Amino acid sequence: MTFQQDIERFQKKYFFAKNDDRIKFLMTLCFYISMFARGTYPEIRQNKPDCANDLISFNELTHRVSKQSLAILLEDSDMGYPHDTFLTDLAQTDSDLVKADFIQAISKASRYL
Repeated sequence: MTFQQDIERFQKKYFFAKNDDRIKFLMTLCFYISMFARGTYPEIRQNKPDCANDLISFNELTHRVSKQSLAILLEDSDMGYPHDTFLTDLAQTDSDLVKADFIQAISKASRYL
């Protein structure tokens, strides 16, 4: 299965999930994204520029997932992203490392969908 096919499969589950389950999924996803991001620390300390870009990508993912969680909790649709495209939009990255880790994070969090 390709990266895009994986994302689309999880996107459908996310779209049809109840908000309580979405929150559980998003908070678990946020945890795993931050955990995988920590894997870049040793290489960043060695001043490898690609790793800094990966860490920035992980940080952006964490921010967007947190923002979506808050939008659901606060019932503020203006704050969040559309549920029907959220994961697809979130998955836009050029980094192979971030894509691979993102799929792992979604797979782990998907038990709540």
